[in-house]
Amino acid sequence: WCGLPVIKKELRLYETIYLVFVLATLVSYVLQEDPLKGSVIFRNIWSAAVFIFIPRMYQSIVQSDRVYIKAIQLIQYFSLLVALVGLTQWIWGWKLVGTQMVSWVPRASGFYSHPLTLAYVFLLFWPIAVHEAFSRRGGLMDKVFFVSVASIIWTSESRTVQAVSFAYFLYFAFIRISTMRLRLITIGLTLFVGIFAVLGPHELGHKIRSTFEGSEDQSDARYSDDRLIFWHAHLELVKHKPWLGHGMEIPQKTLELAYESIGQGNLKKKYAAHNMYLQIAVEAGLVGLCLYLAWMASYLGFLFQIRTPESGALIGAFVLFSLAGLTQNAFQDSEVRYGLILLNSIYLGRTIRPTLKWP
Repeated sequence: WCGLPVIKKELRLYETIYLVFVLATLVSYVLQEDPLKGSVIFRNIWSAAVFIFIPRMYQSIVQSDRVYIKAIQLIQYFSLLVALVGLTQWIWGWKLVGTQMVSWVPRASGFYSHPLTLAYVFLLFWPIAVHEAFSRRGGLMDKVFFVSVASIIWTSESRTVQAVSFAYFLYFAFIRISTMRLRLITIGLTLFVGIFAVLGPHELGHKIRSTFEGSEDQSDARYSDDRLIFWHAHLELVKHKPWLGHGMEIPQKTLELAYESIGQGNLKKKYAAHNMYLQIAVEAGLVGLCLYLAWMASYLGFLFQIRTPESGALIGAFVLFSLAGLTQNAFQDSEVRYGLILLNSIYLGRTIRPTLKWP
């Protein structure tokens, strides 16, 4: 109720495009040959549309800088907690299923159901953690925040997230660190960590080497990686309904037919596209994909227009998310979208309070 005055304000360009994208996705779903229950429509549309409404309500409800600072500190402390939990999962191999701890592969998933969700959520906060840890005003908790996010990215073992995080840190060291000595030390340590990640005698190093060798996640000799099978099958779905797509929550029988059409009917892992752009094209067609790309461009344009100390980090977060989505359905993961919502909520608050300092 408190957020209604802000919601009634004129929509920004990127918000308008996003709402049209959500509408296009809904139309695609309604036209689906075998639509599911209405609750599925509500769940998916709501989790997508809140990207606009919650940040605006958050901007209206919070009236003091102190509340914003507390919110940022809460993120930092929670990141430390997740990092410690993830470290124990990485060492001893366990995860939470409901309220029970069960044995699992030694890989961090935090409080999420899957390690990739954990990796992609905290990838969003990696640029902010880097910026604040190496800024002149960065305090002890900022550096702890940086180490926590770095630990989560390492122990969750997402190769794509690690690669883009590594590239961003090198970029930051070259561009943003002004002292030559500190720049060389930072780059040297980063390269050392990267070499250890690739060549080290651990499971992560084995997975990275197997990826380069083309022997990791390979179910068919005709494809160097199973993701190529996923992409091929979903391209066939796009060809079948190119303009408006198949709608959200594609029926399993439709997915199986797509895999059978490329000779992969016996594949055990008939997964989603593992590419958020391709998945959008399958669900909302080329129309939906064009709207999504237009939303991304307009949102980045909005971030470039607003000059705040954190704007560079927020642009970096969105760019990393966009790149990492090439190998995973990042946008389709509701928990990752809520991470975007949180990031955007804090940012909208800071645009109307440009003098607010990071704690």
